[in-house]
Amino acid sequence: MNENDQLLQSKDFWNNFYKSVVVKQQWKSEIQADGDDKKWSQLKDNSDHWSILVYEACWELSHRIEGHGVMEFQRLGLKTVLMDYILHLHYFQLVASLMQQKGLGVDVKGHNNSNIHDIDKLDPLMLAGYTHRFVNNQETALWKSCLQSHLTNNPHHETHPIWHQDFCPQTSLLKNNCSHCKNEREKALIEMICDKVSRRVQKELQGKMDDKMWDIELYWFSQLPLQWQEHVDKILQQMKIR
Repeated sequence: MNENDQLLQSKDFWNNFYKSVVVKQQWKSEIQADGDDKKWSQLKDNSDHWSILVYEACWELSHRIEGHGVMEFQRLGLKTVLMDYILHLHYFQLVASLMQQKGLGVDVKGHNNSNIHDIDKLDPLMLAGYTHRFVNNQETALWKSCLQSHLTNNPHHETHPIWHQDFCPQTSLLKNNCSHCKNEREKALIEMICDKVSRRVQKELQGKMDDKMWDIELYWFSQLPLQWQEHVDKILQQMKIR
């Protein structure tokens, strides 16, 4: 991909993104901060201002514009991880489109029931924690809190309770006998595959989308129950068939 190429050009995407980020503010996490990281909590406390700022910066980054939002994120030291998020969303949407063509619709149901993938990463504390880890190469307490929060609040990660609780919290049935749980797991699995494939395209294949993108090692799904690991393999093989 050329560094000047625009990303996420769908008007429907941006309308939906605006509703989730600015109107519903579904990016809010439960993460708390101590010490120097309390400055990020102050940004979070003014949630209306932050919602508009992060939406503005995301739109500018996707359109390759160095506007007010981008400059503010540069000043805060959060621009790098926000750009990574936008690139991830871009490839996630492209991979989701390919999966849709094979009859595998990617139905996102993430943090705070948002239909925007990884929306909790727009919380200022999350952006700061991810900056600690992936920009400054520091495994800080904030980063560890961010990671734990993200993994346990998004069903497309193998550590989410949906994959490991024995009983359905809604029906009290064994999860393996509950049609509701099976349906929710199926949706989460499709998003999980889309997530890992799109990251592979972004990080390992330099944006190249071909059959190699589906060559994901099952190791990355090893914390799933065995029957769902087998389902992953079937889906990845299905996506390779032209």
